[in-house]
Amino acid sequence: MSEPVTRSEWSQVLDAIQGMQASLQAIEKKLDIHIATSGERFQRLEDKIDAVEAKLEQRINAVEAKLEQRINAVEAKLEQRINAVEAKLEQRINAVEAQLSQRISAVETQLGQRIDTVETTLQQIVKRQDGTDARLWGFLVTLLVLAAGLITKLLFFDTPRL
Repeated sequence: MSEPVTRSEWSQVLDAIQGMQASLQAIEKKLDIHIATSGERFQRLEDKIDAVEAKLEQRINAVEAKLEQRINAVEAKLEQRINAVEAKLEQRINAVEAQLSQRISAVETQLGQRIDTVETTLQQIVKRQDGTDARLWGFLVTLLVLAAGLITKLLFFDTPRL
């Protein structure tokens, strides 16, 4: 069943193995080159990603700075508006206070004058009342004296003589 292998067959097998070794070495070189090329490609891609990341970081920082400036500007404008409104309101309040103070002073003056007028009128009425009271008392005293005189005359001087 088994036949002896000849030298030429061995030589063919050896040639085939050497051819395969050469093919494997060529494939290995290609793989080494491909691995090296892939490593370079990965490094290039990583460098590109780093560059894009740096650019995006710069853009984000620039946008953030612009937004910060805008916020500060808006904040300053709003602060100015608030201060202006406060100043206007303060002026209005002061003007209203001044007007109210003037009105209060005018009303106090008018009330003071009216009170003085009422006091003067009451004093005049009291004087008149005192004069009227004095006249009434004088009238009553006169009436009393007349009544006493009449009674005396009637009792003592006008008695009928019988």
